[in-house]
Amino acid sequence: MIPVGSRHIDKDETVRSRPMKVLALGMSRTGTSSLRDALTLLGYKPFHFRELMLNYRRYIPLWTEALEAKFYGKAAPYGRAEFDKILGDFDATEDNPSVLFADELIQAYPDAKVILTNRNVDDWVKSMQKTVFKAKKSYIYNYLYMLHPLPRAWFPFATLLSKIWYDNEYDGAKARTAHLAHYEHIRKVVPKENLLEMELGDGWEPLCNFLGVPIPEVPYPCSNDSEVFQGRHRLGKSLLVQFLVAIIFMIFIVGTAPTQALELYGRDPGLFVACLRLVAKISMGVLICVVVANKHKNVESLLYFGDKKDARAAYRGSKAHRL
Repeated sequence: MIPVGSRHIDKDETVRSRPMKVLALGMSRTGTSSLRDALTLLGYKPFHFRELMLNYRRYIPLWTEALEAKFYGKAAPYGRAEFDKILGDFDATEDNPSVLFADELIQAYPDAKVILTNRNVDDWVKSMQKTVFKAKKSYIYNYLYMLHPLPRAWFPFATLLSKIWYDNEYDGAKARTAHLAHYEHIRKVVPKENLLEMELGDGWEPLCNFLGVPIPEVPYPCSNDSEVFQGRHRLGKSLLVQFLVAIIFMIFIVGTAPTQALELYGRDPGLFVACLRLVAKISMGVLICVVVANKHKNVESLLYFGDKKDARAAYRGSKAHRL
């Protein structure tokens, strides 16, 4: 076991900048993305899986350590001091991986209000099969995730989450059992007066009444439905395939360019044509690498913000935090 003082979190110098006010402990695919956007509109700063992915280089190692400490005893467990670091910049938290630490978060922040986004369990399983399970079973992710830093970090982390929740079985049976057990547990440990259960479509009124804030004059957000999720992962997989094609092309160039160079060296009659071939191959290789590298730069922002302006703003914010 890694002792206190030697863990990743012990090297992190973040301090809490705002009090924790909201613990949203509903499972993924129950309206958590919409709730994230709703809380943001109400002036909160929620930590959601989206925030984790936008700054995955920091958060995935810390949350992996926390999960392995709790479920596999590999390190000293996380408590209030550790969560004040990992969630120090946020006053609300929701979605994976936070919900796997429901008991620890409730104990660490007893004054925080608890929200439980809910969904019919059968509808939830169907949604998971169309989104999360489908992504996890993708051949492209399973065989190409090592080609880029983002899936190289995300895919093993997502596999760890799936193993803890439902033992990486995607037929829905274990996921259904885990879902029901999680909601039953939250209802037992949280006092009714401090718990809001939200169903899809409830809108602003119950949320704002529970938090004691005015109802905004805008529609309640509807974010990350199945179509949006699938679109994001289609884009992610296409970028991986592009990256693979670029690698294959570069290998081809490296393998054939020396032959062209020997033709030039030998001063054969096709010198001019060979020279053009060589220059064209090198130029094409450089162009493809530049295009692919540019597409893969800050791909986390591209994937999690459809609007380019939002993507650039999110990237600047995550970059400033890293600096």
